Amino acid sequence: MARYDHLPIWKDAVALATLLEEAVRRFPRYHKYALCTDLRRQAYAVCRGVVVANGEREGWARAVERLAVTVEKLKLLVQMGKEVKAFASFKEFERAAELAVALSKQSGGWRRSLTGDEADTSPRRPTHWPGSRSPGWAEACTPPYRKDGRRVGCHEGSGGGLSENFGRALVGGL
Repeated sequence: MARYDHLPIWKDAVALATLLEEAVRRFPRYHKYALCTDLRRQAYAVCRGVVVANGEREGWARAVERLAVTVEKLKLLVQMGKEVKAFASFKEFERAAELAVALSKQSGGWRRSLTGDEADTSPRRPTHWPGSRSPGWAEACTPPYRKDGRRVGCHEGSGGGLSENFGRALVGGL
């Protein structure tokens, strides 16, 4: 089996699994046996998927595709946890969302390397906006565009603040 513990995607997967393990302990009783179980299993599945995708030689493309789908499912579960107000704080959700988006980008990069496609350079997916708070701010706040092609500011006419845009980033897959 190939080494995987040095990979950034592995480190993010373990960090997210650890974070979710701690977070689900504080979930309300109502969510303990459904959402908690699903989040934990999906986080472990992502960790297993990284190991398998990194170690596969013949079925690498299929393993990477499975990993990307597993990460998308995990992002959906994190979003559902926010929607049902299961997370103890917004900060806890925010950290989980950031790690899930990072995993999605990394698994998407593996997938693109299989097909030889360049990264999506569409204007709706910037990596950094001038004057933004940090490079990661763009992932959390993808603004709409006006009919004339100009983008609306992050909070100007976007219909919500950071939490709503984080949700859009998770479900939309950046």
